[in-house]
Amino acid sequence: VSATGNKIKELDDEGLKEGEQAEAKADWSDLICGAGCEILQTEMRGITLKQLLQLRTHIQQRCVQEGWTDRAEQSPTYKQKLEPHKMNLYQVTDWVLLPATKARKCSYVELVARGSQKPRWFVSHWWGERLADFVKCLQLHSQNRELIEDTIYWVCAYANRQHSLSEELVDDPLQTSFYKAMQLALKEEGVL
Repeated sequence: VSATGNKIKELDDEGLKEGEQAEAKADWSDLICGAGCEILQTEMRGITLKQLLQLRTHIQQRCVQEGWTDRAEQSPTYKQKLEPHKMNLYQVTDWVLLPATKARKCSYVELVARGSQKPRWFVSHWWGERLADFVKCLQLHSQNRELIEDTIYWVCAYANRQHSLSEELVDDPLQTSFYKAMQLALKEEGVL
């Protein structure tokens, strides 16, 4: 089971070797901001539209070239080659978020930010939605409100440390990063 809750079937030896090879050869330098940072409060791990656009570009540059495939057994596209503009958050997490943050066991935001990023907007989303569509929605939101590329959105997938989700999630809803981030965003702008 992956950190996203997806059941991922073990690949055969050849597929596993290919996956390991792709991960070992992966270059994350276009995503990483210096040495990254540690942000102790999950609710302060917002992501900017600019950082999401860098992620989208990274995927566009690597996905087809490296022959990424859908590794989630329950997915209707299981074992099929992925197309960058059709990748959903489960697939992005599998191919980018988890491997890019593996060495530091950090959140994606901690990898790409220089420090805390207090959210102005809290974003509720569906993991099955295409990343390209998600980014387009935020671009349209940003344009309609005449926001800058550095406007900060809180999105759980990028804020939570996917390698240690049990530490990120707590029983009391009022103590969750979701609630705390939503409260910060409501004081600034709002919820999408």
